[in-house]
Amino acid sequence: MHVSERLGDAIDAGEYICLLSDETNKKGNKYQLFGAGLAKGDGGQDVMVFGLTQVADKTAKTAFDVLRERLDSLGGLGRGSEIDQFTDRFLAATTCTMSDRASTQLKFNAMIADYRASVLPKITAGWDKMTSEEQERTLEFHEFYCQLHTIANLTNVVLEILAEHERIVTGKEVPDLSPTVFAVVKEVARLFGDRSAGMHGCALEFKAWSKQNLSDCSFPSFLGHRFNVVFLLAARIFSQKQKLVQIIDECGGSMIDQLVTGPLWRVAENLKHVLETRSHASLLLSWVAGTEEMLGKLLSVATSESSLEATVLLMEAMERYFKCLFVDFIDGGKYSGEVSEDTVERTQCALGHNRHIESAFGFVDRLHTHSPNMIVPRRLAKLMISKNHTTR
Repeated sequence: MHVSERLGDAIDAGEYICLLSDETNKKGNKYQLFGAGLAKGDGGQDVMVFGLTQVADKTAKTAFDVLRERLDSLGGLGRGSEIDQFTDRFLAATTCTMSDRASTQLKFNAMIADYRASVLPKITAGWDKMTSEEQERTLEFHEFYCQLHTIANLTNVVLEILAEHERIVTGKEVPDLSPTVFAVVKEVARLFGDRSAGMHGCALEFKAWSKQNLSDCSFPSFLGHRFNVVFLLAARIFSQKQKLVQIIDECGGSMIDQLVTGPLWRVAENLKHVLETRSHASLLLSWVAGTEEMLGKLLSVATSESSLEATVLLMEAMERYFKCLFVDFIDGGKYSGEVSEDTVERTQCALGHNRHIESAFGFVDRLHTHSPNMIVPRRLAKLMISKNHTTR
């Protein structure tokens, strides 16, 4: 009822909605989940999570059918008998989407845009009296993609470059995504990490020793983390490599968390408006292209010619990668020039990331672990109460 009333009030007030969506596998089960982003008066966004549903497959049509079913259900809770009108009004108010770049998500976003275009003329008062420009402006629709996934997908770009560099230096065959430095990162997390197994005798000894010799440094588990854990571990291993008995080989990558992915993560989570991406995308590209400040930092930490060479190769690869993913926000892109006030208003509800949905899936994963026999409706109830702050 809380979600139904909040969304109904937002639609009645003419607010714009950003539809968040994602799917996942948990313990062999497939789940679909949605969220609605609403602009806050002081900037930023509120997110209402809804519609956790166990599905047979992760196709775009299944996701679209589930969305309509969940909206019909919400409409029936708070808006009398006009269920179809609530669903149509919700999708008509949806001016943008936030998702990852999976092919099923892209197809789902297209289905939302097509359905929205079909219902707007039916439910918009005075549609026939609008000019063609006004109708086109009303039909305007935007697709945004999670910037935290940009960080997660950067991992493979970095590993491929490090594997290529290792092949050049050693002359050995190295799998594309398995350079030696990656094996070192995983092994350190396994032996010395926060969740290292008790079977490793060095784990307890290291923890006792580190209290006296390492200040404010811990190694997060490689498991249970998704987006930035490889770069975070690499940075911490690099900073403590002498005290870890030179456990890491000299190679680039340890500065990426400090100079690229860490700041990008914090910026993405704190955007007041998604179009602010234009400024930090431009700064990021100029940074990885090789500013004097960047080159100075690299020279200050490079321990050998080989490590500097690997890092330069990484910077070139990251520049190509970020240009591809931020194409809409850099010179020549859809949002690079002057953007109309109407577009700014319509996209105020959009976030720079899909963290709320990912966090909700993490909550569901915890419920699977601690209450494996809990039925899906009860999981949904606990999820919505927790993530939508219903009891506040």
